[in-house]
Amino acid sequence: MRPSLSELFLAHDGRVSDKWEQYLAIYDRELARFRDAAGPVRLLEIGVQNGGSLELWSKYLPPGSSVVGMDIDPRCGALTFAGDITVLVGDAADPATLDRLLGDRGFDIIIDDGSHVSRDIIATFEACFPRLAPGGLFLIEDLHASYWASHGGGFRAEGAAVEWLKGLVDALHADHLEPTVDGAMRSGLLALNQQVARVAFYDSVAVVEKLPQVKAAPWRRIMGGMNAAVEDSLPILLPVAAARNEQVLLTPVRAESVNGARQSGVADADAERQRHAQAEARLAARVEELERSLADQAAVLQRLSTIEDSTIWRATAPYRRLMGLFGARRG
Repeated sequence: MRPSLSELFLAHDGRVSDKWEQYLAIYDRELARFRDAAGPVRLLEIGVQNGGSLELWSKYLPPGSSVVGMDIDPRCGALTFAGDITVLVGDAADPATLDRLLGDRGFDIIIDDGSHVSRDIIATFEACFPRLAPGGLFLIEDLHASYWASHGGGFRAEGAAVEWLKGLVDALHADHLEPTVDGAMRSGLLALNQQVARVAFYDSVAVVEKLPQVKAAPWRRIMGGMNAAVEDSLPILLPVAAARNEQVLLTPVRAESVNGARQSGVADADAERQRHAQAEARLAARVEELERSLADQAAVLQRLSTIEDSTIWRATAPYRRLMGLFGARRG
């Protein structure tokens, strides 16, 4: 494994390099994947001073890597280095100067260790971030100067670099902004949202990571698993997501579970319909049976009515009364 920046810094005997002690661990944490990369890495550092950090980066990065320093101080242009280290004199906050000095060159790592003035930090980021390669890191040093009035900042002051960088957190969440957010601000945040993967803050250092590729659409919601024993949020989630133009993806396992539930629901509904149909059939049969019974009773009554109206029935009436009296006396 290649040595850490801390190890290289402690053993460094070349040009002077001035860093806050926490920076070494921050760089080792953030840049380890570039240090261990299989191929060369391209690094741009804004702010050269004595050039010691350029030498350290050349030692830290894989063989064949290129290190470019840029400074507005003409004296830096006279510095010479061994290996693939280049120093350019110019203002990194000026896109025209960048085009003149760099052409179409891009970088995997860009470090702003320049003036530390808030307006310069912001302008440098806006000018250089387009040159950061996909998946690359943009690091800003000595950000504590953003809290100093002498450097155009202050605690939560308008125009302070830290306050501007906090806006990148809003850019990360731009897809979720309410419609009431100003249109121009929304557009700017959405443009950054397509490129910014991560924003990290350390003491005096900010790190902005670029997405591996431009994000052309909002992130989608994904749901997995089978067992929703407490609550199945999918029926609630789908209409909400549709209202917000969000997409919901189901893993194959979750999709199978949902389809199984739907099929089970269909089977349950079919069974319920069958039970209702059977109950209705039994009720219809009972009604038919009652109707037949009523019809039989009506037929009996009709026959009795016919007998009572007959001549024989009327003629035998005295006899039936006599038999009734006789029966009463015997009783």
